[in-house]
Amino acid sequence: MHLIGLLSDGGVHSLDKHLFALFKLVEESKFTNDVYLHLFTDGRDAPPKSAEKYLQRLDQEIQKFKNLKISIATIQGRYFLDRDRDWDKSKTAVELIINGNGKEASDWRAIINFEYNQNITDEFFPQYVLNNQAKLQENDSVIFFNYRTDRLYQLVSQMLTSAPKSVNFTTFVKVSDEFKTVNVAFPKERIESTLAETVSKAGKKQLHITETEKYAHLTFFLNGEREKELSGEEWVMVESNRYVKPFYNYEPSMRNFDITKRIIQAIDADEFDFIIANLPSPDMVGHTGNYHAAVISAESIDYCLGRIYNAIKGRLDDYALIITADHGNSDMMWDFENNQPHTQHTTAPVPFILVSNLNVKLDPRETLADVAPTILDLMGIKKPAIMSGESLLIQELSDS
Repeated sequence: MHLIGLLSDGGVHSLDKHLFALFKLVEESKFTNDVYLHLFTDGRDAPPKSAEKYLQRLDQEIQKFKNLKISIATIQGRYFLDRDRDWDKSKTAVELIINGNGKEASDWRAIINFEYNQNITDEFFPQYVLNNQAKLQENDSVIFFNYRTDRLYQLVSQMLTSAPKSVNFTTFVKVSDEFKTVNVAFPKERIESTLAETVSKAGKKQLHITETEKYAHLTFFLNGEREKELSGEEWVMVESNRYVKPFYNYEPSMRNFDITKRIIQAIDADEFDFIIANLPSPDMVGHTGNYHAAVISAESIDYCLGRIYNAIKGRLDDYALIITADHGNSDMMWDFENNQPHTQHTTAPVPFILVSNLNVKLDPRETLADVAPTILDLMGIKKPAIMSGESLLIQELSDS
């Protein structure tokens, strides 16, 4: 049996406690064969040099299961969990897991010691083999314990292509409709009446635009994991710069200017009733831990928002502008607790800014569930009953 996933408690793509729960499940099933772990180290949704903590915790958990033959088979950094259609990275990751194509290491401590001495952080660890008997064989079983799909899609796709046909694959969640032969441990309920679906059913046209690093977030995730455009909906993807990826500190503005140019073109052409965009640089550059690059990234956002505002300021009878986010990142660039750069998301409050000529004020509630109802309220579209949030718009009373 092979268990594959990101070893972290970052909670974005995986949780290490889910891996430990799999140990218990395997033990309860009276499984007597080898259990091989193929691990991706984090350093992105966790501190850049935190792998030792998670691997020590893993060792302690393994010791609790005396009846199981658990061993770490391979280690590599999450850099190879690509989601930007860089299939060479996915192929490299899979060749390590299936064929053992990597450097041999005696244990994980040797890997950390060597890579840290090269100033390589957890995210970028190359391929290491700790057990050269752990290659994927006919009739083996594979369980992926990541629970978010965007960094699973390419890995699973490449595994299905490269692994022996008799291997049994299971994912925690459904990764894609393409993968007909993959078992799903926790099928998801279909999400109905999303923001995009509600706008579409109202007969409105909408544009979703970002770059490839955030394409899934603004389409697949936002639309309740639908893989195709709705009626009246257009998805535009500007390709992220793969030449610098993921070191976006070398290009801190990323594709912000190209995205903004397309937004303004759509406004000038009066093509859409609703435009939603993701300018990803504060998040992606924040992940690099480079403070000076994060400042330039933020300045590029300021410039782009100014250009968008200039495009609508004379047309506020037709347009309103909302600026918000789903989490922080660049707001904290140094981890004082661990004395190293801070690369992961923060849970700090995010802004919700409305630019319009409406005589309204905003209710100071703090939940992202209110964003969609507010947008629908601005568009004059009735909120679906299933939406739990409320519009933040409060009508101001006239002085007369």
